Amino acid sequence: MKQLLPRLALSLFAAMFVAVDAAPAPESGLRDEGAVARGLQAIKAELKLSPHQESLWQVAEAASATAREAMLRDHARLSALLDGAPAVAPRGATNIDAVLEATREEGRRASEVARDRWLLVYDSLDLHQQQIASAHIRGVLGRLNNEYVRFRMHGGPGGVDQVA
Repeated sequence: MKQLLPRLALSLFAAMFVAVDAAPAPESGLRDEGAVARGLQAIKAELKLSPHQESLWQVAEAASATAREAMLRDHARLSALLDGAPAVAPRGATNIDAVLEATREEGRRASEVARDRWLLVYDSLDLHQQQIASAHIRGVLGRLNNEYVRFRMHGGPGGVDQVA
């Protein structure tokens, strides 16, 4: 049970790393492009990884990059599909739904692979390294939550400035 919370936090962090870096930057400036990657590089130096841990880290970074590139490619493909179908007929809507569902599934699989690689990295860390990583993850989750709250308060999806 003691390991459940840090593993859950890392799992969320890994999923956010892939999803946040994959999404186009919003016009509102809620996200600093590459902030997650820079944060990982900063913590990497602090962790003082062994050669084995370093190799696991490189594999996890590659898996995240692959997932991010796949999501961007899928986003472009879906945008082109939707742009090409201005008047969606019933059959067209079914086709678009099938493509959306397949794309969602591909993205989920790629994200899971990246998450699993980051969990392997976390499992390879000693207790002191895990404490450093957990503190960093809690900080990132707190900042993301604060940004989300500010976004909602100033008219983001479901925000207070939106008229019902």
